[in-house]
Amino acid sequence: MFALLDRLFLILIAISVIRSVIRFIRGFGSRTRMQTRLRMNYSAAGSGASPGATMLRQDPVCGTYVAIDASLKRIVNGQVVHFCSAECRDKFRV
Repeated sequence: MFALLDRLFLILIAISVIRSVIRFIRGFGSRTRMQTRLRMNYSAAGSGASPGATMLRQDPVCGTYVAIDASLKRIVNGQVVHFCSAECRDKFRV
């Protein structure tokens, strides 16, 4: 009786550990890829950017990063501000 409960308990612990490791690996991989991509884009902006590099700017309304080429632009106080969508552009207040 106790041997059965002991095995069941060990199986539940093993499943829990395996699920935690898988979640950690998935989360770590996606965060690392995004951070690496952002670092590469910002470092490429300072030195002569390679032809395939896309510079990103942060939308001041919602905070998402948007590629300069694909962003909606607005000139505010002589500076170009980049937006991810028309809704964010319309919500922006100086």
